[in-house]
Amino acid sequence: MIHTAHSIANGFFRANNFFVAPYREVSQTSQTVPFPELPYQTIPRFWDRVKRVDIRNFPLEFDPKLISGVAGLLKGRSLEEPEMTMVKKTWAKAGGEILAGIEKILSNVRLPHPSTSSGLAMTRISGIIIHPTNFGTTCSFSVADSFPAAVEMYLRADKDIYSITEAILSAITRNEVYLELDGMWSESELLVDWLVTKSSLSPILKKYQPKSNFIPTVKYTRMKQGAKLMKQSEEFYRRLGVPILENVFGLKDGQPTIAGRPMENISPREQKILAIMINKSNTVVTIDELSDLLFASDEEFSLAAIAKTVQRLRDKLEQNGVSGSFIQTLRGQGYVLKN
Repeated sequence: MIHTAHSIANGFFRANNFFVAPYREVSQTSQTVPFPELPYQTIPRFWDRVKRVDIRNFPLEFDPKLISGVAGLLKGRSLEEPEMTMVKKTWAKAGGEILAGIEKILSNVRLPHPSTSSGLAMTRISGIIIHPTNFGTTCSFSVADSFPAAVEMYLRADKDIYSITEAILSAITRNEVYLELDGMWSESELLVDWLVTKSSLSPILKKYQPKSNFIPTVKYTRMKQGAKLMKQSEEFYRRLGVPILENVFGLKDGQPTIAGRPMENISPREQKILAIMINKSNTVVTIDELSDLLFASDEEFSLAAIAKTVQRLRDKLEQNGVSGSFIQTLRGQGYVLKN
């Protein structure tokens, strides 16, 4: 619940076209994010605190007082346990072949760090840990930064082995997409969507799960949703007491602000980039414009340096409680700040 609350509070769901909805009041789809309606405002500074929690590393570790506060809200609530008997049975049969298929696809891909494992089947993945849940997106997962790595995930109870496979692939490829390809969330998801639906993994999945409600992530986040669902989601945000992130970014005396407050821990170079993005909110800031800001001459120009600076800026947004997804990449053109 705290993990999901983090992505509600920092704007990740709004920036990526997910719709947060009351648990059991709206039908669960891949684009909806079911969340229990509880009096979160009774926990001091709840939404500000969850914005700043670290969700990068599993197992998740949060402030014990925050955990006990949420646990207190749940006392006496009739929230059923997630039912995943069929998923467990199917994964028990299919898991070995799926993992072998993943390793076969990635066997010629250079590992970010030398692997100490012996044998093909354990080159990247040392274990799978699945926690069932009724809340959040279809699946939330750890992201590996070295190998071999255990993949830990929260799997929503209405999902199946397609979502497990998607989470594993995302966990072991995301860092490389971000750090080496200047990728972002949607591009990482597009790579995984293709692997799940078009690679040699597809017939394996169909063999064990002939019928599935799986929809590729990028496809469902680009689907048009009815005005009714959008209105319900906006109303739910208000009932939860979530600060609505509209016109998040601003400038005060030339310095970037988030929700009116100066950004913390931002370098002069990052300030320059964010300031021009704020001035040109929702329109493209070209590579040439960024080059003029960062380099004294054409000889100093480095596309890789621009990409790394923007990625660091996304990380700084996260540290300041705002999703890095607000900075969107336009391949071959530049970057857009959604505001």
